[in-house]
Amino acid sequence: HADDGVRRIAVDYASHSAQVEAIEQRLAGDLAGLKPVSGRVPLYSTLDAKIVDTAGLDGAYWYRNLREQVRFAEVIESLVAAGHRTFVEVSAHPVLAMAVEQAGEDLTVTGTLRRDDGGRNRWLRSLATAHVAGVKVDWTVWLGDAGRVMDLPTYAFQRERFWPETMRQTTGSVVDGLDVEFWEAVERNDASAVLPVLASLRQRQARSALDRWRYRVTWSSLPERSGDLLGAEWAVLAAEGSGDDVAAGLTSAGAHVVRIDLDQVSERQLPEAGSLAGAVVVAGEGRECAAQLLAIAQAWSSVPLWVLTRGAVSVGEHESVVNAWQGQVWGLGRVIGSEQPGGWGGLIDLPVESDVSQETLWQRCCSVLAAGDENQVAVRADGVYGMRLQRAPIVVAEGWQPSGTILVTGGTGALGAQVSRWLVDRGAEHLVLVSRRGMAAPGAKELVAELSAAGAGVEVVACDVADRDAMAEVLAVVPEQFPLTGVVHTAGVLDDGVLGSMTPQRLDGVAAPKVDAMLTLDELTMDMGLQAFVVFSSAAALLGSPGQGNYAAANGFLDAYAQMRRAQGAPMVSVAWGAWEGAGLADTELVQSRHRRAGVGAMDPAVAVTALEHALGEGYVAVADVDWGRVQELGAAGGAWLTDLPDAKAVVTDLADKDSSWAKGLRGASAGRRASMVLAMVRQQAAVVLGHTGAGRVDENAAFRSLGFDSLTAVELRNRLATVTGLSLPAGLVFDHPTPAALSEHLLGELVQGEPAEELPLLAQFDTLQSRLAALDADSELRTTLVARIRGLAASLDKPRGNGTSALAEKLNVADRDEILEFIENDLGLS
Repeated sequence: HADDGVRRIAVDYASHSAQVEAIEQRLAGDLAGLKPVSGRVPLYSTLDAKIVDTAGLDGAYWYRNLREQVRFAEVIESLVAAGHRTFVEVSAHPVLAMAVEQAGEDLTVTGTLRRDDGGRNRWLRSLATAHVAGVKVDWTVWLGDAGRVMDLPTYAFQRERFWPETMRQTTGSVVDGLDVEFWEAVERNDASAVLPVLASLRQRQARSALDRWRYRVTWSSLPERSGDLLGAEWAVLAAEGSGDDVAAGLTSAGAHVVRIDLDQVSERQLPEAGSLAGAVVVAGEGRECAAQLLAIAQAWSSVPLWVLTRGAVSVGEHESVVNAWQGQVWGLGRVIGSEQPGGWGGLIDLPVESDVSQETLWQRCCSVLAAGDENQVAVRADGVYGMRLQRAPIVVAEGWQPSGTILVTGGTGALGAQVSRWLVDRGAEHLVLVSRRGMAAPGAKELVAELSAAGAGVEVVACDVADRDAMAEVLAVVPEQFPLTGVVHTAGVLDDGVLGSMTPQRLDGVAAPKVDAMLTLDELTMDMGLQAFVVFSSAAALLGSPGQGNYAAANGFLDAYAQMRRAQGAPMVSVAWGAWEGAGLADTELVQSRHRRAGVGAMDPAVAVTALEHALGEGYVAVADVDWGRVQELGAAGGAWLTDLPDAKAVVTDLADKDSSWAKGLRGASAGRRASMVLAMVRQQAAVVLGHTGAGRVDENAAFRSLGFDSLTAVELRNRLATVTGLSLPAGLVFDHPTPAALSEHLLGELVQGEPAEELPLLAQFDTLQSRLAALDADSELRTTLVARIRGLAASLDKPRGNGTSALAEKLNVADRDEILEFIENDLGLS
């Protein structure tokens, strides 16, 4: 059924199975007349996984095609290995494009048509997609003689720059007087002194940048408070046989509790949210906990969800992470808070065991639920702790000195290449670079040559790191003279999408190269006496990056697992990276634009990679260049965890003040002016999201899609509007009200609920009259007529005095035009 997101295929057998054999004879008869011929274009068969002569595509071939395995992945990998970089799926709707994209990092993949969008415009858009990606398109076939090449205008368009300005330091010494020292050496013509000064300058600049980029998570003790939930209705979602303590705790705080079996949760099975004040989700203890939370968040996008974990975080050095799988829900939960703040409460971690009574623990939990000002909390025997982010400048002089053999996953990718260079420079004698494509990966040969020239032995292996047997074979051939001393796990994939489009399969698809590969490596190397096991995580799990719920969940597990294993004595560390300039999964314009909007700057890879030297001193460290002045969405998701960062705290406070000021101004404005205020606010926020310099670039009657909004920027606009207005807004807000004008009208209706509806249009018309009067020429006949009519109207509406003459009429009868306008503004309170 269409409402269920599925449809029945009109066949009574399962393709590519033994059931096809029932129609073999029928197919032979129906296709007996086929007489295929050899084609001019090479055909890679997904049946035989090789180039075939199309003269052999007879009825027997098509029966095999329906009966046997589809070897699509092998064909795509062969094409990529052969150097093909452009793929066009010619179909009524793209279903294979995403799978093709995963076969390489530098591919152009597009379709032709789309379901319910199969006309001329869709075809032209597909051609344009290929064209801007560098594919040569013969437009003359389409345009004929009507098409011609046009030169771009030589003037500066609207005199608005679209290129980023490079920030340069223009005053003062560069670093600790080194600038002065450098120029003194130049003036002395002392070449031997210049290079050491420059090297020292570079090192100090890198060190300074790393101190700004490094962050750690700490926990701050919170004051004890009472938790009163009297009269509120709360849902408790827990697996069968658990959650009794949660329900009892909420009940003791005065809440009415509804129980729901977490094992049966799916988007279609959850009941209507109704009047729920909130919901408490008791997270599962296995891999499925992220998929369960995703289903709940999708079904209840406007219900504040609180997720309870046990032992998923470590508060101080005296305790350890116990359940790393629940680290997934900490990563995913932060994204839920960013994408749909109206449907998010927060995360509460409980101890696995506690010396205090359950009654005390639940009283503390209920105090967090009732207050709502902290959304990342750990409840412990000695009190309640709120998560805080702090800068973590480097304090040790020397760090990791690689030696022997280091295994790097994703070793032929951009990140792996940067890491490999750094490892060799720091002393690694032998590298094993593991990747899916091995030497067939772009740039692999050049990388090997570069590393070999630097004096290192290099072995490149094509292997699925999650395949235990294959990885065991790789480890078995590590040279004895250079034993394995370290692992750097950089491998990963992206499959970004907003929460509404996320599925359990997309969660698993991103988790496989991240999570499964790390677990395999850890198991195989556990007894090898490693010096270092470095896991490349992502700041997306910490910042709750919108559109990256699956990526944040996978990396949230990595962060928790590394801390758990470190407490067990393993030399494991998880480094949550921000964006690297021109490297890795973020090296696309789409991802880079998201980073820019989120205030995450691209780090110089040569500087960023040096953070590895000092990372081993901690189980978790974040390394990201964040402009907190632009990370406003974090305030919408609850900014208490940023209060130890002065620049971030100032932004959150300023944002709250601005929002309060706008809301106060709206309440104090006349009813007629509110419509223009809301529209101006919507256009301004839309301009910020799109990166425009002003609201004038946003046409109030243009569709959001045509303005450039996609699902992720629509969520960002919704969040901004929710923060400014204080309203709880649905995820599909922008597409339910498809233009700024329509959206403003909707928001105005939500904001003025309860006010007399008939007053709004009347006052709006009066505002319009005022503005029109002000625009008229002082001597115009129309203005004179209108002023006279206003005088008469005021006289008829004012209460008569004792002698039958209106006081207002007396005033207006002697007023000139300017006094009439002054009356409108001051006496009626309209401006």
